[in-house]
Formats: sequence, C-alpha cells, structure tokens
Amino acid sequence: MKKSFVLIALLNLILFLHPSVSAQRLSAKNDINLVESSVKYAGAEAISDGRGVLIEWETVNESENLGFYIYRIDGNQKVLVNPSLIPGAHLQVREGQTFGKKYTFFDIEGDLSSTYYIESLNLNGQTQVSNQFSSKFISDFSSPVGKLFEAGRKSFTTANPNVLKNEVSLPKTLQAEVEENKLQADSDKQRWVAAQPGVKIGVKKEGIYRVTKTELQTAGFDVTASTAFWQLYRDGVEQSIIVGNNGDYIEFYGKGIDTRESDTQIYFLVVGTENGKRINSTFRRAIGSPVLQDSYAQSFIFKERTQYISTIFNGETDNFFGRVISNTTVTITLNLSAVDFNAAVSSIDITIQGSTETGHQTKVILNGVELGVITGSGKNSMSRRFEIQTSILKEGTNDLQLTTLNGASDISLFDTVKVNYARRLQAVQNSLSFYTKNYKAINLGGFSSPNIRVFDISYPDSPSIVANPQIKQNGSNYQLYLPPYRGRVM
Repeated sequence: MKKSFVLIALLNLILFLHPSVSAQRLSAKNDINLVESSVKYAGAEAISDGRGVLIEWETVNESENLGFYIYRIDGNQKVLVNPSLIPGAHLQVREGQTFGKKYTFFDIEGDLSSTYYIESLNLNGQTQVSNQFSSKFISDFSSPVGKLFEAGRKSFTTANPNVLKNEVSLPKTLQAEVEENKLQADSDKQRWVAAQPGVKIGVKKEGIYRVTKTELQTAGFDVTASTAFWQLYRDGVEQSIIVGNNGDYIEFYGKGIDTRESDTQIYFLVVGTENGKRINSTFRRAIGSPVLQDSYAQSFIFKERTQYISTIFNGETDNFFGRVISNTTVTITLNLSAVDFNAAVSSIDITIQGSTETGHQTKVILNGVELGVITGSGKNSMSRRFEIQTSILKEGTNDLQLTTLNGASDISLFDTVKVNYARRLQAVQNSLSFYTKNYKAINLGGFSSPNIRVFDISYPDSPSIVANPQIKQNGSNYQLYLPPYRGRVM
C-alpha cells in the first residue's frame, strides 16, 4: 500500500543522508569473495540505546545476491534475527548488478551487549559470512544516527502494512440480494459534496462508528446548523446515519477499502438542503419454527505487504508482498476464533509469488500436518486450495509453515492465506459481523454487558437497527437471541 511505500522510501532517504558506516571492515569466510556471484561489503554497525538494536550495513557491489540473514550471538549460541530472508539486490532491482546499496533491520530483542554477523545467500546457493560486530551506544537522537535509530524503532513498533480481516462468506441468494441493493457511486453528486463545507471521516475497517459533536466542531464542521440537514456521503451515495440529541454525535456503518493507493475509505459529512437519511428501527417477528443456527461460514484472510519488489512484472497487481520463502522454513501465525469443530471439513487457500527464474516447489505444513506442495515456475503467482479436516485447525494460534524444495535458487514471496471454516456464533471483544440463515433462530453469546445493539446491514447504504432483540444473562456473560427470519447480514 502507499503507506508502506512511503515508509520504505523515507527510511531509504534517511540512509542516503546518513554518512558511510564506520564499523570494522567485513571479510568473507573461505574466500567466497572470489566467486563472481557474491557480495562485497563496505561496512556494518549496530546501534542501540538499550531498547532494541538497529543494524545497518552497506555493500560495495552485489551480483546475483538473493538476500541476507542476520544472526545474533547469545553466549555460545547463534540466533537467527530476521524471520525470513531480507531481499538483496537480485530480488529488488532489475539490473544484474548493483553498487553501493544500504540496508537496515531493527532487532527488538537486541541490547547493548548484543553481537551480530551477516550471512548473504547468492543465486548459486553459496553463502558469505561477515565478521562479527557489536552494538554501540547511541545517546544523541538529534544526530543522523540517532534519527535513523528512532525511525527504525518506530517503523518496527507501529507500522502495520498487512491486511488482516475476517470476512463472512454469504450464501449465494443472500449475496445476490446484497449486491442488488448496493447503490452505485455517483461521481456528479460526489463533486457537489466535495465542494461543500464539511468534514472528512476516514474509515479503515468495518464497524459501527461514532463521531462526537466536539470532534466534528474541532474538525471545522458547523455544529450549529440544523441537525435534520446533516448528510453523510460515500462516493456520492448518501448513507443512513443516527444523529444524537442536540447533535451530540453521529453514528454510521462504515467499511474500509483495499486498493493500491490506500486502505482508508473517506466519508463526507455536509449540511444539505433537505432532510438527511437516517437509520430506522425494524422489528423481527418469528417466521417458522425456532430451529437454532449453530454457525456461519467465515474466511480468515491474512495478506503481508512488507516487501516492495520492482523486478516482478504483474500488470495492474501491486508489487507489495510478504516475507521471503526459501529452503529455510518460514512460519506464519494465524489466529482463529470460535472454530466449529462439528463441521467436518474446512479449506485453506494459499497464494505465493515466484521471485526467481526457476521451477518452484513449496511444501505446506499446517499445525504439524503436511498438506502438500504448491508448484509453479518463474516470476509467476501460484495458488492452491487445500481441503482439510477441521480437526487440524486450532482455537487461537495456528502455525503455517512454508519451505521451498527446489534448491537455494528456489525463492518465492508469501502473498495471501485464506482459511475458510465454520465459525460459532460468539462475539469477539463485544462485537461480531455475521449472517443469519433462512428461517433459523440464533443465540449469539460472549458479551460482557446487556447493552447490545443489532444492525441489519443487508442494504449496506441503508442499514436498520433491530428494535426487539432478546438479551439474557448466561453465567457471567450475556447472549442475544434473534427469532427465525429471512437470512440477513448483521
């Protein structure tokens, strides 16, 4: 995403402005520098204030260098610091050879006593190991080195370019109804909206949002205008909202976006010339017998966007991918909740991107169970669905392990994993997006308070609020009961 690209560009700019590293000269073991496909190092250093270590190194030149591994020396043991290969010049630029390239990596586990060395891997499977170098104390955060350390630490602790979401998998008839009732973007109306005085509200993920009068006023909205005329728009389509007494707040249903440019959907609140759309109440009266719905179909989706690889020509698709997959096993952690183990079968979709001009074979293991191999060739995208027994999944942490099998030059990049499973009707942090099946009742548990509201978002631009939910105490928690009705998105 653009946010990630800007962060990477900023760090590269800081590196460019930073003076050449002054640490000890690096040398290779076993005269590997004599091999044509090699890395020649200029220097390296590790700086720390005790809150992690920023490792910075520079190469004189690189030819067919796939990337780097960083090792920390802890006593008599070496610890691999980076979870996957740090892409070298061969994976990042289209030229065959580069000169004077700089790299950084932040080790949150390191401290002032840490010692490191760097290992590079070339296309022929050969490795080149640097001399060891130790952490140096940094105290002047106004210096170029200090600013570099702070930028590295901040990027590690705050940056999150990955896409992580739980997505309901609607039945075909319900999906068709939702699509039929989506209103199309109105560019002419949006131009009018953008020209009006008002405020922009950014939304990154699905949910019910509240913006207070104070927040609106601080942002420059005219809170003295008649609340009846307050109108909210997305892409030129007016959205139904709730306006609190005296305009104390507005509430609305919002969703983020996932494009090459942004993850933030912009909503515009303006004062119109007629009454604005409001979220109305609806009553649910039982239709059919009270047979309980046990679960609903959900997909857990995780996409990594940590590496920008310009050497891959993939048309309109973006060039952001995840960690490097090589013959060193990469473990990706997936957190699943409320798995319905009564459903016998689930599935997992995995997409990876070839990064070298060779045949690719990637072994897939989930929670210790080998699922099979993803195959492909060259710099192409590779996907495969694995049908699995639900019993393989775990409540909470699940470990997905990926390892290439076709030699050192078999290098790919992780892209996306999608776990499709039946999920029990259980709230997460007092919230849940789900759907109801035709003429089935539901008990939705896991709430810490009886103050529960239910929104019907089957018509996304005009949601309604269910006025008569039945809420009962269940031990120390509370649960919501909805009578059987037509299938709805809630």
